[in-house]
Amino acid sequence: MTAPQPSGPAHDAPRKGRRGLLVFGAAALGLLALPRLWQRLAPLPGLEPHPDVQGFTRLPNGAVTGPNPFAGLGEADPDAIAPAAMPAPGPALCAALFRDGIAPGTVPLAFFTDINCPYCRTMERWLPDLAPGSVSMTWHDLPLLGQASRSAARAVAAAALQDKGDAMRARLHRARLQPDPAYIAQLADGLGIDGPELLAAMDSPPVTARVAQSLGLARGFGIPGTPALVIGGTLAVGQRPEPEVARMVDAAARDDIPCA
Repeated sequence: MTAPQPSGPAHDAPRKGRRGLLVFGAAALGLLALPRLWQRLAPLPGLEPHPDVQGFTRLPNGAVTGPNPFAGLGEADPDAIAPAAMPAPGPALCAALFRDGIAPGTVPLAFFTDINCPYCRTMERWLPDLAPGSVSMTWHDLPLLGQASRSAARAVAAAALQDKGDAMRARLHRARLQPDPAYIAQLADGLGIDGPELLAAMDSPPVTARVAQSLGLARGFGIPGTPALVIGGTLAVGQRPEPEVARMVDAAARDDIPCA
């Protein structure tokens, strides 16, 4: 026979105390989460309409690695790539800016980078892992820092023809030598890429057109250096911390993309 359970104020007091502690703990956790929630939902400081690209906004510039200060001095560079014309705002601009595609239900993100840009390397450590499944990333290799940057951009674009663009970019970021053809061929062999085919493709019209498109987009958006991001409809030039980029992604998820 089961003994009767004690009841009454003396027995109920511990249970009420535990419930009170649980309620207090939940309230405390909620208060602690409020600043983080506000940080994610608060308006982005300094956001303003882009003066040259209708429907887009921009944030104040951060730290960038600018163009080579010696560019344009001396003899003309035969390997210089002329920027392509940027499409007018609308579906064509969207297709160029987010050319790697936008998965349904994701926020499109275009990242402009240069192989010789130290700020870019810092962001690239965490950017590919940002909001998995929520972001569709497009990379634009923007060669603003001279011949080595152009060779690297061409190498990445050529490797992309063999579905190895990301691997080539990551390997070039770790390179200790300037990416001349012999060194690029050596890297290609280590990545399982056909080296001679890669070198031949680097000067092909599709590769040149891809790099020219990135240069044209940068010129149209007024991007003076790297890194730069376009997340949804907002441009952010310069190095950005991960929490700020996450806020931009959250904001873009709530807004309409102006070129879609």
